[in-house]
Amino acid sequence: MNKAEQLKNLYSPCIKSVREYESAQKQYIVTRYFIGERSINEIIYELAVNRADREAGL
Repeated sequence: MNKAEQLKNLYSPCIKSVREYESAQKQYIVTRYFIGERSINEIIYELAVNRADREAGL
């Protein structure tokens, strides 16, 4: 079993977010696992700020 499969199995019970991005005509799939090591409030705040920055073109 490779490292990616080990991590996937380790974090499979955690909340998961999957997003697709396109850059330079290549498509990337990013999977995030929320494993509880940080406050969910901090994570949501950071995601909201990042999204607002992107939408504002910053």
